[in-house]
Amino acid sequence: EAHMNPAEAVQAWEHLGRPPTLPVHFGMFQLADTAYDQPLRDLEDALRAAGAPADSFRPLKPGNFWEVAVLAERAQD
Repeated sequence: EAHMNPAEAVQAWEHLGRPPTLPVHFGMFQLADTAYDQPLRDLEDALRAAGAPADSFRPLKPGNFWEVAVLAERAQD
């Protein structure tokens, strides 16, 4: 298991070929002095700095889901 800050996550995402990405481990517990939404704001800044579309990462709210077409197609095979 590895944890990354938002800027590191965007760098890794670029090295992996910009795949569909679901960020996790944010907004659950107050573990730092930053606001709950600070990681998402930092992610938006990192994506903007990389020239990437804002929806390149899909943070979900509890109870939401995201069906990724490529993965859904593989599941049907």
